[in-house]
Amino acid sequence: MSDPDLEKQYDEHAALVGHVTLAWSNIHSEVFAIFSLLCGMKGRRSEVIFFALKSDASQRDITLAIINEILSEPLRNKAKTLFGRLSGFAGERNLAAHTMWATRMPAGNITPNPMICQPPLLRQDYEQQFQTLIDRLRDLFRDMMALRHEIVIELLGSPGTAP
Repeated sequence: MSDPDLEKQYDEHAALVGHVTLAWSNIHSEVFAIFSLLCGMKGRRSEVIFFALKSDASQRDITLAIINEILSEPLRNKAKTLFGRLSGFAGERNLAAHTMWATRMPAGNITPNPMICQPPLLRQDYEQQFQTLIDRLRDLFRDMMALRHEIVIELLGSPGTAP
């Protein structure tokens, strides 16, 4: 591309979609870390099992299953709430990752492909929709890191107590 305005639009759109993807990936890294922490397997075994499940939803389900088996009720409830929030964001994340985008010429605007029906969740102001999603995912990432920390404390026991 040699048109600087078009380059700028591509860069901005790629950054928007990329930030959604990175925020989602950060959270799923925490889901894997929690699974790995709780399953008690050595080496790559937890990785092999977790990633044999090809959908994020299945990976969350197996992680919640082990959470329900091992953790105290307060942490189980907290995890269910956080994982529920994450599942609630999946539809919008999928919009960012899987919408068919098109460049409208001659202006060079990047829009959802006008030749196909758009998903009902995709708003006209999708840039704002995705920015809001990014903010919510980043907040959830911090909450998931805090959950993992609480899990470690529960597994190890409070200072001065037996695990």
